[in-house]
Amino acid sequence: MAARQHTQFAYRAQKEMGVWDAPPTSAALALDKPASEVRALKYSPNGKYLAWATTAEVRVMDAQTQAVVATIARAGVLDVRFSPKGTYVVTWERFSKPADGEASPNLSIWDAKTGALCGAFVHKSFGEDAIQWTDDEKYCAKLVAGEVR
Repeated sequence: MAARQHTQFAYRAQKEMGVWDAPPTSAALALDKPASEVRALKYSPNGKYLAWATTAEVRVMDAQTQAVVATIARAGVLDVRFSPKGTYVVTWERFSKPADGEASPNLSIWDAKTGALCGAFVHKSFGEDAIQWTDDEKYCAKLVAGEVR
């Protein structure tokens, strides 16, 4: 008989977050308490990673071992998402355009294992469709002014 798949759930409140093992153990996992407000918390689709954004940084944790595998020093991130296989983390910050020039990129794609920046774009709003991926993650695209890029 195959081993039962490990199940856990995460929660976030303004200044705290937690991860619990699901029954039969139902135990809270020991995590470092974030030093600032937790703005976003998301599991990768395959459940391998858990990412969270605070006002100061984004962290990616291996959900099974609870080891932080990447820390992204990026203040102001409001949302995090994963690519279909969990290889990439997508972060979004509020759009702002300075009066004297072009807007700086606020939608970034990072390697989930290393935290290395893979690409960055300007994107005014963020939703499930901000970045579209193929299931194999070979391609990603976004819609810009009625044009797919």
